[in-house]
Amino acid sequence: MASRLITGFDLGATKLCATQARIEKDGRLVILGSTAIPCRALVRGTIHQLDLLVEGIRRLILQLEEKTGQRSYAVVLNVSGDHLSLQQSQNGIFLSERGVEISQKDISRVTEPAQQISLPFDHQILHVFPLGYNVDGREGIRDPSGIYGSQLGVRVLIVKGAGNPIQSIAKAVYQAGLAVEDIAYAGLVLGYSVLTEQERELGVVLVDIGGDLTDVSIFFEGNLIHAQTLPFGGRDLTELVASRLAISLDRAEELRKVYGGMPQHIAHADEVIRIRLQGGIQEFSRREFCQILQPRVEQVLNQIQEIIQRSGYGTKLVCGLKMSGGVALTEGFIEYAEQFFGATVKLGLVQGEFSQENLPGGLFCAQSVGLVRYWANEYKRRRSHQREQRNLIARASSWARTLYQEYF
Repeated sequence: MASRLITGFDLGATKLCATQARIEKDGRLVILGSTAIPCRALVRGTIHQLDLLVEGIRRLILQLEEKTGQRSYAVVLNVSGDHLSLQQSQNGIFLSERGVEISQKDISRVTEPAQQISLPFDHQILHVFPLGYNVDGREGIRDPSGIYGSQLGVRVLIVKGAGNPIQSIAKAVYQAGLAVEDIAYAGLVLGYSVLTEQERELGVVLVDIGGDLTDVSIFFEGNLIHAQTLPFGGRDLTELVASRLAISLDRAEELRKVYGGMPQHIAHADEVIRIRLQGGIQEFSRREFCQILQPRVEQVLNQIQEIIQRSGYGTKLVCGLKMSGGVALTEGFIEYAEQFFGATVKLGLVQGEFSQENLPGGLFCAQSVGLVRYWANEYKRRRSHQREQRNLIARASSWARTLYQEYF
């Protein structure tokens, strides 16, 4: 297998981030570099200014190529928004009365019909994951290949979304002069970046609070099993501050990032903040400022708690929660969330080995790093499937030649 370059694009509400990586001949993934630029072309996961996004992508890719010295041709994108949803489906097939060894062909034969679900005319399927197989009624089988059985069943999870927002984002990438290799759900790819294999296996809630969207993704037994997107992000807190203090959004953003925090867990709570207003200078303590933010944060944490409870996996998630995104860096946020949920809460940073010099931040490029790791995994899986298909054809050809030689 020749080495191959791939670029992950995280197109967010406040910034665009890209990570370039190389898949080596032996299958290893080498991250070459990451970069980010500010851009506000998307709102709640949909494009509001196409020209601004196209120009932003061009600037982003030029900056990345200057850093890595490698040209980017194809990218993997992430998408998010309340138009995305998950649905489970299942199917079963009869194999043989006496039982046969289950092959990859049998697995494809049982899985493909499970994907045939009814979709709204403007929706498309992004992902299909097998959650588990059953052989002759025995549940919990992850890979049935090579097992003998008479009946084979599968349960799959399907991630689907509205086609128009997804295709509009892909169009922006095409117009910037790049090809789209794949499109993936943001909550899924982030798991490839900030979660350990053990966390995905034992169960964890991954919460990514972005500029104006929050993705809540639940992983268990190695799979994404539940997800939902909330219309909340750092921008909502900024607008709240701007409205309460009657100041500009830029000034409110600056104050939130410098003085924001959870009142019970901040240092220098009595520090005096002075801001100039039209009527003069207003003074208030840092604690009073943080009390502006707390009710909105509590509301979102309550919504996250409801999502966890509705999933039915709340008591099974051994590893608690991981929080990612800029809001998660707010002083005292992790401690407050841990107290609120009564569970372990950790900050979601990029896991594994990478060059810190090439990554501007283990938090802010987590999505784009997750994208290239996701694609490397997909690339190996697809090549493995292609090899199996070639081997199947080769075995069939060999059998046919042997048959011909014996009888003719």
